[in-house]
Amino acid sequence: MFNKLNSICKRPLPFSIYTAETLWTEPHLAEQMLLNHLSQDTDMASRKIDSINNAVAWIDAHLAIVNKSICDLGCGPGLYTQRFAERGAKVYGIDFSARSIAYAQNIAKNSGQHITYEVSDYLKCQLPLMQDLVTMIYYDLCALSPQQRKTIFEKVRLSLRSGGVFVFDLLSKEAFTGREESVEFGYRFMNGFWTAEDYYAFKNTFIYEKESISLDKYTIIEKSKTWYVFNWMQYFDYSEIERELKECGFINIEVHYNTPLSNNVGNENSFLVLARA
Repeated sequence: MFNKLNSICKRPLPFSIYTAETLWTEPHLAEQMLLNHLSQDTDMASRKIDSINNAVAWIDAHLAIVNKSICDLGCGPGLYTQRFAERGAKVYGIDFSARSIAYAQNIAKNSGQHITYEVSDYLKCQLPLMQDLVTMIYYDLCALSPQQRKTIFEKVRLSLRSGGVFVFDLLSKEAFTGREESVEFGYRFMNGFWTAEDYYAFKNTFIYEKESISLDKYTIIEKSKTWYVFNWMQYFDYSEIERELKECGFINIEVHYNTPLSNNVGNENSFLVLARA
């Protein structure tokens, strides 16, 4: 038992294990994540509707999206794509949750919106070309390793037309300050979120001070198997992300604080980046 607990609590190397696909494609979890996307009681998977409306209005006011081609990476159930389309944009959404895409397609059909959706992993698929904007919203980029970020930057750069803009938000080093390591354990931890079957689960939070990375490692113990989900989060300052973007060919990089794309308007826990190709 000691060795098993020691293994559960062992600190992995930063970004050494990537499990995002499990969280979004395993049927029970995909349904749970969709419910969290749509819930107005939690910000777990997406911002609440009022915040999304304000965020889309901000993007439109600054980048004039009418008749623009927009590709939304990690679009989920279409909370942003729907609103981009309502404002006259030509929209393409990519997500590797078939459940969320099916929901988004149904909403678009019922509302008469012409939105193209694709079930794919944006790290692996070819992105549509000649886009005016590519968006990646709600800290998706923070969950990626340096090599994965490089992959995304290069793919987005090729997707954008000359002068096109990559729009994304990041958690700042200020948000990392004060984060602490912890261990939680429980029966059907998180109210049955992880599986419909009986299970116990550990949540180990690891902090990597030097790299400004946090990890929430979930160990799910069922009768027949034990499995893991690793939720990584990288925290940035502007100079770091500016360097990475310029290395991939982006120019005219702007940073904005206190926008509706921050959960904490009034402080600097997150910031928005507009990077032009």
